[in-house]
Amino acid sequence: MRLVVTGTPGTGKTFLAKKLAEQEGAEYIDVKKIIGQHKLYLDDEGTVDIRKLQRVLRPMMRSGNVIVESHLLCEFSLPCERCIVLRCDPLVLEKRLGERRYSKQKTLDNLLCEALDYCLVNAERHYRHVTQVDCTKMPSAKRLLDEKSDSIDWRDALKTLAKRQTRV
Repeated sequence: MRLVVTGTPGTGKTFLAKKLAEQEGAEYIDVKKIIGQHKLYLDDEGTVDIRKLQRVLRPMMRSGNVIVESHLLCEFSLPCERCIVLRCDPLVLEKRLGERRYSKQKTLDNLLCEALDYCLVNAERHYRHVTQVDCTKMPSAKRLLDEKSDSIDWRDALKTLAKRQTRV
C-alpha cells in the first residue's frame, strides 16, 4: 500500500497518517523532516523547491508499504495506489489554525484554499485515484482506507467568510 495524504494545513493529515501507518504497519514518511534534512528551501521565507522535493520523495515511494503526507503533495505526482485529500469545514479549520497561532492573512489564505477545493483540484490533476475525506469531526484513521469519497460542499461556510471579510 502506497498512500499519499494531502489537504489544507489543519485538516488532520499528520495525526491521521501517523495513526494509519502505525495500525497498518506501514512506513510513515515525514515530509517536513525530509525538507529540512535535504535543505529543499528556496529562500529564508520557507518556500520549498517542489521539483527537488518530488525527486527526493519518488524513490522512497518505491518501497511497498508507505504513507506520506503534506499539504505540498497535491502540487505534483508520486507513485501511489491512491491520493487521499483531507477536508475540513472552513469555520472549524479557522479555529484549528487560530490554535496554531497562524497570522490572520495565513489563516485567510488557507481557509480560501479549503473553501475553493484547491488541494482536491490539484490532486485530481496529478493523481489517478483520488478520494476526499471530511475530517471536520476527526474520523478514525481506518476511514482513510475507504475508497468512497465524501460529498463536500462548503458554500455556506464560504458565504460566512465572505460576509466577515466585507465587514473589515
